[in-house]
Amino acid sequence: LKRALELAEIADCQLVLVGVSDLRPGSLDEVNWPIIAGPWIGQEMSTVEFWKEQFARETNRVCLGTFGGTGSDSGTLRMQAAAAVSMGVDRDKVMDAVTRSAAEVSGAGNWLGQIAPGFRADLALFSGDPLDPATPVSRTMIAGKTVYQSPVQSSSVDGQQVVDVEEEVMDRLSDLSMPKAYVLSSSRILRPSGRFRSGRITVVDGSVTALSLDPPKGKADGAESADEEGVLPVLNLGDFVVTPGLVTAHLPSGSGSSTGEPDSSYYRAANGFDFQSERVKRLVESGVLLAAIAPPSNNVLAGQISAARLAAAEPILDASIADKMVVSSSARRTDRFPASMEGQFEFIRRRFAGDLEPNRTKMPVVVAETLRANSKQRFDQLSSAKRFAVIEAQSPAELRGSLRLIKSLGLDARILLPSDLKPILPQVKKEKLGLIVRTARASDPDYYLDQIIEAASAGSKIGIAAEDASSLRSTAALMVGYGVKPQRALRILTVEAATCVGMPSGSATIAVGQPADLVVWSGPPYKLTSRCLGVLSDGKMIDQDDPAMGDLTANAISTRVPSP
Repeated sequence: LKRALELAEIADCQLVLVGVSDLRPGSLDEVNWPIIAGPWIGQEMSTVEFWKEQFARETNRVCLGTFGGTGSDSGTLRMQAAAAVSMGVDRDKVMDAVTRSAAEVSGAGNWLGQIAPGFRADLALFSGDPLDPATPVSRTMIAGKTVYQSPVQSSSVDGQQVVDVEEEVMDRLSDLSMPKAYVLSSSRILRPSGRFRSGRITVVDGSVTALSLDPPKGKADGAESADEEGVLPVLNLGDFVVTPGLVTAHLPSGSGSSTGEPDSSYYRAANGFDFQSERVKRLVESGVLLAAIAPPSNNVLAGQISAARLAAAEPILDASIADKMVVSSSARRTDRFPASMEGQFEFIRRRFAGDLEPNRTKMPVVVAETLRANSKQRFDQLSSAKRFAVIEAQSPAELRGSLRLIKSLGLDARILLPSDLKPILPQVKKEKLGLIVRTARASDPDYYLDQIIEAASAGSKIGIAAEDASSLRSTAALMVGYGVKPQRALRILTVEAATCVGMPSGSATIAVGQPADLVVWSGPPYKLTSRCLGVLSDGKMIDQDDPAMGDLTANAISTRVPSP
């Protein structure tokens, strides 16, 4: 940027800055050039206040772009807009940035970008908030003629639309010293069904000890427990959404067996995972509290997947919930067997048959025998469908081979990271085969999400493999835009993902006996305009750096009433 400024001064010309995403405060104070900002999706912004100031300035134009080269990339524009709103930028400023300002910066400001006399009738009709990618486009018109009509009908969660959160209300959530026992009250508590209920959550010593739900009209009291006595402080969150922590169904550990052996089935992914890393910190601060920690994909028998509570003092929930197998190209090497896809399937079958390949890793005999015995026990459990198998397969040939393997060995399996389900979609639907899918992009061909949604509609459990919260949530938003009901999207972000990958029963739910791992949102998390306002692990507030957050202790603890 410094060099660009120097060149502009020498040439005495005006510039349009494109692709600007993260600048130091003060770097553009003396510049009135138009800015095409972003891309922001998948990035952690360190200068949120800077961008809020840029949008608020009247002396320059800030607009957003798709940052893609194909027509389908246009969906990214709304994702960039939603990211700006979630950063706290005024909604009207963001709408201007994707309409009037964008047209003016592009040189088309005299005939596009506004609904006004003399402007071309290029119009888009939305079934809800146009800045939220979860809202389907109902109709598109060019020069007054309809060129697109969506088959997707709009929907809402329990009839509720997201309401704007007033800034003074958002200022309540910060610097919170949580008591050991308290009650959270909210009109929108997420249930395992994916629906919201009004009620109160009692938290004592880091666990949910009671859940009292206001009954729907015409039904009895929905309290799950009433075993607490005494008087507890009540944190009244009003219409804020309270959910369990979001779940990523596949988070690579980044390390694994380095022996060069194709069989590292003894390896537990949690053992090599850094729970203190910046990546984990960003996930936690963004509301992702549960993860299936997976070994890397460089070995055919990659190792054991672990379930983890990312923010907990003792994060490992279960060190071994499933076994990961890889038949994609990630585990093929020309310097070892197997070097081909056929060899990968042969290797797995021989392992199940008890034909154990000699392991050249040097270790004490006692250790080797212990590992061999544990391995046999796990493979016996896999063969009897008492244990999950997660098979990474992407190409049509890999997917067809995986189905044959699952059938011949009698596995209870999930398919990991499929790129095109078409060759096996009928079998997936018939068997209700679980899928752990990669994060979706607005530029993906329509068939990618269409196939996943078709499998989900037939009963397949879905989990999303994400390494950051923004791509996890944007995938759910795109699913809703493609026709998935909001309730199902909320389940895919929480309890369904946990169940799909084999986490312990009750994981990713707000229920009596579960840890108080909770997230407070300004709206449903599948809506990208919703902000993560507060994160609690074991009932304690996680420190966050959001400057918009204020003091919940003084404002939200409004009353003291008997616990349920």
